Amino acid sequence: MFSGAWKLGLRLCSRDVWSCRVTSCNVWGAQVPELVEKRYFDKFEGTVSTVTATDTTATDDPPNKAVSYSQISQLLQMASRLVLCIGDLHIPDRAPDIPAKFRKLLSPGKIGQILCLGNLTDKETYDFLRSVAPELQIVKGDFDTDATNLPLSKVVTHGNLRIGFTHGHTIVPQGDSDSLLIEARRLDCDVLVWGGTHRFEAYELEGRFFINPGSATGAISGGWVSTDEPIVPSFCLMDVQGSVLVLYVYQLRTDEKGVESVGVEKVTFRKNGEAPS
Repeated sequence: MFSGAWKLGLRLCSRDVWSCRVTSCNVWGAQVPELVEKRYFDKFEGTVSTVTATDTTATDDPPNKAVSYSQISQLLQMASRLVLCIGDLHIPDRAPDIPAKFRKLLSPGKIGQILCLGNLTDKETYDFLRSVAPELQIVKGDFDTDATNLPLSKVVTHGNLRIGFTHGHTIVPQGDSDSLLIEARRLDCDVLVWGGTHRFEAYELEGRFFINPGSATGAISGGWVSTDEPIVPSFCLMDVQGSVLVLYVYQLRTDEKGVESVGVEKVTFRKNGEAPS
């Protein structure tokens, strides 16, 4: 299921890059799990296949959805620390709306903060994101021409991690790993989230973690990247505990019959290789 996603996003760079662990989980067709139910992934920890270039299988067994009161409390605590990374929406210029399956997932009360990478371009989507989380942080994209007061980059802190984010149109060459590393050093951040290419990527370079959540609407990229493969709508959720960041990547796939399903991948980053507490 995720072979295409592997080609599009989980980029293996030539230097000391891929030390973070990647696991995959099928979302059982249209039955999309609740965002706060991290236990779904924990349940299969160690049994869900580790993704490699040649092995992209994952379990198809649905999880047990029974929850105790203590688990509910844990899920609510997790919701307060979930961070949504989303960007390059381009509504209505390049896409009509956020996909319905994504909107269903992004319901209020599940996410503590949103990092929007710009190119929001319409007030209705801005109002929608404001309703999803109590805190919305936005940086300026190259098409946010009327948003003159937005900064080009910001830094937030979660746990022991400094997380910088920027749209990416000021990175030259665009999307270049060396240039992104320079930007991460400039912002003095452990994690750099950027956009602009409309394609998901996640990789580690020189002890820092780099995330591109892609375009949540699947909007065309405007020539930044190759158009040999279609743009896959995607967004990311971050769960930070101390020095450990768990990234959940949501991608909307359409099969040959036109049936849509949401796939989820999990990537774990540990600052300085630290073990989780």
